Amino acid sequence: MARGCRGDSRLGGTINAEPSTFVVILDTEHPNHVLGWLSLRSQGLEVRQVPTTAEVDRTGQLTAANAATFAPYIDERTKAIGLSSIMFHSGQWNDVKDICDTYRPQRIHVLADLTQQVSFTHVDVQALGVSAAAFSLHRGLNCPTGSGVLYVNQQVLEGLNPEPPMTTFDSLAERRADFTVDVADPILLQNNAQRFDHSNQNPSAVAAAEVHLTFYLDTMGPKTVESYLFSLGDTLRDECKQLRIKIIGPQSRKEHAPHLYILDINGEG
Repeated sequence: MARGCRGDSRLGGTINAEPSTFVVILDTEHPNHVLGWLSLRSQGLEVRQVPTTAEVDRTGQLTAANAATFAPYIDERTKAIGLSSIMFHSGQWNDVKDICDTYRPQRIHVLADLTQQVSFTHVDVQALGVSAAAFSLHRGLNCPTGSGVLYVNQQVLEGLNPEPPMTTFDSLAERRADFTVDVADPILLQNNAQRFDHSNQNPSAVAAAEVHLTFYLDTMGPKTVESYLFSLGDTLRDECKQLRIKIIGPQSRKEHAPHLYILDINGEG
């Protein structure tokens, strides 16, 4: 997860909206993800939602999103697809790689929220092929709220508007030691995602993230953690089946996160 920076995890602000372009998202996306895109409508961006809830209500089956899920809603005006790799409400594990493999060659950006995935499963953003990805530190990394990480593919970064929506001291590649800024100084930005850094980091969260990531990566191991969580999930499924309690979301490991299980208990009966 190199070239990351701390900042707002709403990825909408990293893409330059043009008139008559639109982004496609699922109708079950996390509110913070949706609002990030909606805030760009004043700049000419249209937001198109893929309807999935009606089909789930009709069939009772929830499946993970892949490239085919978005196909009916993609055309030559599509600028980007935004989605959570793992959905917060169901544990639905979307096939981000399939979506990237299909649409990135069509010059459609894929922007992923990895908040529900980082530290729970093995993640390789370069292998996924995303244009950009973001996640907060408070979920899987057990850190205080207030900080997040942004990754931007280097080739994508080079094609973006070189000036970020907001420039701060940490955005600069060259900074004066005395923290002063002269109007005659050129603004030379970081050549990575740190150009989007908002500077007001949460020191305790960053320190905690470093400790947790070191232990997670060097001691526990991402694939070991993922396997262990899947085994716990399998046990939970067996127990719930005996109790006739339904688990919301896809049933297969391929389409369901190893750690996030929502029980269908509504208090009736």
